[in-house]
Amino acid sequence: MSEALLRGLVQLFAIIAKLDGVQPAERKVVESFLGNQLNLSTTQKYMALFDTFANKKSKKKIHFEEDTEWQGERASVRDSSKLLLICTQINQEMTQHQKVDVLITMFLLVWSDANITEQEYEFISTAADTFNIPQNEFFAIEKFILNLDHSSLEIENLLVLTGDAGLDFREHNAVYYATLEGTVSILRLPSIDRFLFRYQGDSIYYLNNTPVLRGEIQLLPPGTSLRGPKLRTIYYSDLTGNFLRSERTNAITFEARDVYYTFNNGRTGLVDFNMFETSGRLIGLMGASGTGKSTLLEVLNGNVTPNAGRVLINGYDVHHQREEILGVIGYVPQDDLLIEQLTVWENLYYAARLSFGQEPNSKIRMIVDKVLHDLGLFEIQDLRVGSPLNKTISGGQRKRLNIGLELLREPSVLFVDEPTSGLSSRDSLNIMELLKELATKGKLVFVVIHQPSSEIFKMFDRLHILDQGGYPIYYGDPVEALIYFKGQADQIDKDEAECVRCGNVKTEQIFEIIESRIKNEYGKVTEERKVTPLDWYQKFKDQRVLPRLSHIREKVPVSTKIASTWEQLSIFFERDVKSKISNPQYLALVLLEAPLLALVLAYICKFYAADQYVFSENENIPVFIFMSIIVSIFMGLTVSAEEIYRDRKILKRESFLHLSWGSYLLSKVLILAVIAALQTLTFLMIGHNILEFKGMFWVHFAVLFSTGLFSSLLGLNISSAFNSAVTIYILIPILLIPQLVLGGIVVRFDNLHPRLRPVDGVPLVADVMASRWGYEALMVSQYQRNAYEAPFFALDQQIYQAYYKKNFLIPQVSNKVALLADAQHNEGVDTLRYQQDWRRVVYTMEKESVQSGLEIPIQPLPATWLDVTPLQWDELKTYSESLRKYFVRRYNAINRNKDSRIAELTITQQDREEFLQKRTSYTNEAVIAFVENMVTDERISEAPGRFIQNIYPIFKPPVTDRKTVFSTHFFSSTKLLFGWELNTLHANLIMIWIFTVFLFGLLYVNFLRAIVRFRYQDVFITVARRQAMVWGKRLFPKRAPQSEGLRS
Repeated sequence: MSEALLRGLVQLFAIIAKLDGVQPAERKVVESFLGNQLNLSTTQKYMALFDTFANKKSKKKIHFEEDTEWQGERASVRDSSKLLLICTQINQEMTQHQKVDVLITMFLLVWSDANITEQEYEFISTAADTFNIPQNEFFAIEKFILNLDHSSLEIENLLVLTGDAGLDFREHNAVYYATLEGTVSILRLPSIDRFLFRYQGDSIYYLNNTPVLRGEIQLLPPGTSLRGPKLRTIYYSDLTGNFLRSERTNAITFEARDVYYTFNNGRTGLVDFNMFETSGRLIGLMGASGTGKSTLLEVLNGNVTPNAGRVLINGYDVHHQREEILGVIGYVPQDDLLIEQLTVWENLYYAARLSFGQEPNSKIRMIVDKVLHDLGLFEIQDLRVGSPLNKTISGGQRKRLNIGLELLREPSVLFVDEPTSGLSSRDSLNIMELLKELATKGKLVFVVIHQPSSEIFKMFDRLHILDQGGYPIYYGDPVEALIYFKGQADQIDKDEAECVRCGNVKTEQIFEIIESRIKNEYGKVTEERKVTPLDWYQKFKDQRVLPRLSHIREKVPVSTKIASTWEQLSIFFERDVKSKISNPQYLALVLLEAPLLALVLAYICKFYAADQYVFSENENIPVFIFMSIIVSIFMGLTVSAEEIYRDRKILKRESFLHLSWGSYLLSKVLILAVIAALQTLTFLMIGHNILEFKGMFWVHFAVLFSTGLFSSLLGLNISSAFNSAVTIYILIPILLIPQLVLGGIVVRFDNLHPRLRPVDGVPLVADVMASRWGYEALMVSQYQRNAYEAPFFALDQQIYQAYYKKNFLIPQVSNKVALLADAQHNEGVDTLRYQQDWRRVVYTMEKESVQSGLEIPIQPLPATWLDVTPLQWDELKTYSESLRKYFVRRYNAINRNKDSRIAELTITQQDREEFLQKRTSYTNEAVIAFVENMVTDERISEAPGRFIQNIYPIFKPPVTDRKTVFSTHFFSSTKLLFGWELNTLHANLIMIWIFTVFLFGLLYVNFLRAIVRFRYQDVFITVARRQAMVWGKRLFPKRAPQSEGLRS
């Protein structure tokens, strides 16, 4: 309070007092008011000033008696002008409850002689209007002060506490206290949420250790308690509860009974926690660091399930009957729940749309605007929220906005974790006043707080204190807590909770007493506490009395009308897109990452030996195709790796709304699909343009987009599973390297570890790699679907297969037949090895006889090679030669067919030039070498029961006796899927999308997170310890003790 304002107040009181002459009683009222604000010497100084103002007369002399009335009127006008001027100054500098205190003092001044003149009343009424005091409250204050008998007054918001059992409690808002002598009248002033107090009686009672005088009227501050020799202490929260009980129509009860909680590592979190609360209260949860305050909050709000005990709201279990209390609980954690890239208004707007999705948009906007006005954030509604480190709004505004996200839907029970941490004292007070206002409106608010100021401490209606190990050591009135602990510590001032002069409570004394340490013999403080947490708990347990009430299960009505599943999808999508567009760095990374990588990769891979670049001669095209797959996987992982991790705190808050997890995930997938499409388009536009790919844009797009979306789902899974961004980004190379190694180009499948290498086909470990399917699809398509090869692929397939059989397969069969025929005449041969050769011969002849139409001369072929006669060996040799000649004729015939088709296309010289140009522009020799595998030294190899074709895999048909894509060889042009023959491009795309859908299913059930949260770390630690002990014994064996003789 400034000196100018204080002078104005003294002058105001003087103006009121001197209207009918200053009386000693009036002077005493002013002195009492100043004494509550100032110290003794300053009070005396301003009382002297009051006397000066009260005794000051007009300097002008009155010459004629008939002018006296006129002079009085002029003095009255001057006083009225001064009064308005002073009241205007008060309006600018004093809070509303201080202005009410001034008005009460003015009433007491004029009523000190039990008489109010018309002019005095007019002055007070003018002051009330200037102070913006509601008219109904002004009249209530007037009646309360001017009437001694309040039991018969008809005043709204009046409560009578009495020991008179004969009072008709049905006609009066009264509470019976059997041990109360006299009557206590309480007038509630809703505009400032304060109580006006008056006691009528002869007993000695104390308000905060100050004696109450009979008939004295006081404005009670929060935290006040009324005590007496026989009277059960009446707390400020009791008064609040009595008023709110009459106003509430849908009261709720919140009960915790015998709650125990233990962490996964065995450490105790909570022990025997009990409480019973009703709506309309602000509950404080206090304790030193590490005592379990936040854990308690998580258990009470239903996020963590206790090991024992129950938490009930109106009889419904918050952990096992969450559907019954949908929308009842709100939660504001200590950390920010804000989307940093959105504005203040947008944060509230999207939260409101999720909560009130069934309401029209105009009403949702009205709700948002109202909350902004209530929180004092309307002026900054268009500012971006920003991060705590890169602030655009203050810390206090951030806290209010966080609370505003919950205020939108008006939950009946609100949990707030450390709302004042990191804030200034002014901002902390503003936040707590906001929470107190919620409690006044009938909400039940739980607040975790560490060490509040005195003013904040007194706001709480109930206080819980926890000690180390989760032991509850106090539950009751906040101000009473200091008296309780002082009494337990047997301190001299154990009956004093507040400073007698200023009324402040030293909250730090509570923890000083709880954690006081023993001093050693040298006077130094040790680590040992005087009273252990268990001892404090036992003391508390011996004294606590908890109500055990029977609950009538009554659903709490909620104001939220949650958006439908599809509306949630739309809201999540719009909100996420808005936040991403508003982040310039993210936008630049997403839009520039792909073109930059394409530019670098394509420029490096653009190889040419001559002066002119020719696409067909570029040896790096297979490398570019494979690295395109790897780049697509890399971009998908990096873009999605933090998507769910970044939203985890927001998801935790929104979990109380029971929103659709599927809608949230689908919105993420849709956004990532759009990003993958954009990145794939920009990558291909630059890469294809530099390397001069032709006709393959949309084929490459389909494969790269599908691979990118697969990796995005993989990134979402790790984003959902882990709690650290560092862990997530460390995992990216771990996930990427197998895709790189097992993609089919870095390490040939034939050169893998023998246990991984299959006899024919692709290793199973590679079949689970998206890079293998994408790379194969692009390489096969690049060879098969280009404009030059596509018209002739069917013919080439027949030509090359005939070529392989006439030059490699049938000659190999003929050699085996000759070898087996000779082996029959030898002794000591490896019968099993030759039997395997016979099985290969039989399998090949039977298969090729079907295709060629040449019947095998021996029907059926003998089961073993030893049963074949010499004549039959000659017949088989002749048959093998017939097969070879058949494939020679077939090879020549199809070649002539192809040559004739080429001739039709190259009639003129221009046609021939265009045809040759098409070959150099659309085909690539390096791709041909890969898919035809002509570089292999082993053109044909042996497997159990058959020969394996190693060359021309692109033309090799899949094995028909195996019906899955997993059994098909690498670079096959077609694949069999459940008996259906599909083009490799389509089959591989189907496989990639199957993997993608599978990953979405794992994400939907949070499978990977469940695995990670399993206590695998305990298993690893146990195994590591055992191994360390084993190796320790091996490396450092204990020496056998020497005998006495050896020692000597």
